[in-house]
Amino acid sequence: DTWRDHVFLESYYVDDNPKCVENCTALEWWAQFPSRDSYCADLSPYRNDHCWAGVGYPTGCDQSCYVTETTANNFIALRFMPGSAPGDVLYAEFQTGDQDKQDVDFTQVDFVEMYDVAEDPWQVHNLVADPRAPPGGGLHRQLRRWFGCFGASCP
Repeated sequence: DTWRDHVFLESYYVDDNPKCVENCTALEWWAQFPSRDSYCADLSPYRNDHCWAGVGYPTGCDQSCYVTETTANNFIALRFMPGSAPGDVLYAEFQTGDQDKQDVDFTQVDFVEMYDVAEDPWQVHNLVADPRAPPGGGLHRQLRRWFGCFGASCP
């Protein structure tokens, strides 16, 4: 047997997940990390006074808020490892939707992304429209096989 040279990933929108970074209430020392779970960005022991949290969290942040999720962020993807046939590549397909309201089944893909992670580790240059990039059709078929499988039928 050999190790797999790629992994299947999927993610679905759950909530807008708003985060706020101003007008936060500093937690008492006993309520900070590592004594308790933290809703703050700085996890240095007992230095959780700069918070990044949503409205209603114990830190009480309620200004300079933004959402961290969107209904456009549902995706299925394959992450290929260095040495695999496609190379060090990430291939992903996205479909807008809210799984609570209607099945997000990736039959109406809104956009596709493909990155050469070795050359572009920050995944800034989408290769889908690049004529020099390897064709993505085989990756699409392989992704659909993974998405539709279960148990022993998975690649």
